[in-house]
Amino acid sequence: MSTRNTIPVLSGIYLEAVGQELLLKATDLELAIHKRIPADVLQEGAVVLPGRYLLELVRRLPPQELEVSLDPRNSTTTISSADGEYTMHGFPADQFPADSNEPGLPGLMASSRALRTLLREVAFATGHDESRPYITGVAFSVKGETATATAADGAVLATGRVQVENPGDMAFAVILPGRSIQELGRLLSEHDHAPCEICPSGSQFTFRLGNLHLVTRLLSGVFPDWLRLLPTEYPTVVRVARERLLQACERAALLAPKGTVGLEARPDGLHILASTPEVGRLAERVPAECSGPGFTVPLNADYLLAGLRAGGSVDIWLEIANPRSAVRFRSVQSPDSFFVVLPLLRF
Repeated sequence: MSTRNTIPVLSGIYLEAVGQELLLKATDLELAIHKRIPADVLQEGAVVLPGRYLLELVRRLPPQELEVSLDPRNSTTTISSADGEYTMHGFPADQFPADSNEPGLPGLMASSRALRTLLREVAFATGHDESRPYITGVAFSVKGETATATAADGAVLATGRVQVENPGDMAFAVILPGRSIQELGRLLSEHDHAPCEICPSGSQFTFRLGNLHLVTRLLSGVFPDWLRLLPTEYPTVVRVARERLLQACERAALLAPKGTVGLEARPDGLHILASTPEVGRLAERVPAECSGPGFTVPLNADYLLAGLRAGGSVDIWLEIANPRSAVRFRSVQSPDSFFVVLPLLRF
């Protein structure tokens, strides 16, 4: 549901009693969530109730059966429990936006847990420049049995892959809004025991988790193929424990209010550097296996920390072609997943 939209009915939750189910829907015209729950339906009907008040009321009621009755003449709805009766004034159901009737393609299946991990590892790299809508989303493509997700805002890039069941052998490339990705990640974390069905349908996308559906519009534009701009060879490779590196970089960021953390590869390990005249200086060595030429590269602390926090791997490879090129942080356990940070001009 939307609390910011100027269309009053969009602040509500659509309820429809049909068959032996209660269908609930909420939307802000960009993102919609549908949920079906079993119900003993005595008479079919539909209404839109104020979402905020309905949510807070149900949240505060003890677990018990509820009876919902509607007066269709004025959309007044009464919710009865064992201990009380609550009446709400709603909107006529026909004021709620109708679902799209665009024909959908056959769905493909993915592990909810694997898809959630993939989206978490790339979503941090989405941009915020509304003048370029495509960078505010995640590029999502499918080819064969592989789905790829990529996000980038020009200074940081993240990408990864997940295996899918693709019985229809479909191939497509779309851009999913960043906000939809965040909401999908939350739903996947609550339903990671079930497979996720992914269904393209014209200008929108549907993710189905059993009786819970998330429907999102797609962003327009062409997502740049920034992966082609990355180096093909990385002479310097450092293998390091992700959590150890993250903790050291968090300490360095405390002494780097200007937002710059230096990484220096040496034979004895990876050195983390930060310095600000007004605050102080940090130099810390993190145990690591280093091969190739040594380097010192300054990186944006916010991008670096966000990428390290999003990843779930135990160990990562830190790879660089030269001190002026993008630094790649690649999962040892899942080599197809990595993020890239462009170096700053000076340290």
